[in-house]
Amino acid sequence: MKCPCCKKEMEKGLMQSSRDLFWAAQPKQYWMPAQEENGDVDVSILRLTGSGAQAYLCRNCKQLVMGYTE
Repeated sequence: MKCPCCKKEMEKGLMQSSRDLFWAAQPKQYWMPAQEENGDVDVSILRLTGSGAQAYLCRNCKQLVMGYTE
């Protein structure tokens, strides 16, 4: 995949966490799970060893590109 910013080739990998990964419009004060009723989007694939989501990394301009499934 080409970086949308610098057009160099990106590295395919995973964003990983011991907890769920989710997008939220506003930061949470404390760790809370994704709240879909508030517009949060869960982007993680749940596994017994933690959560992860496919992501592409550009080391040149320090960008990450991730997708998610619903």
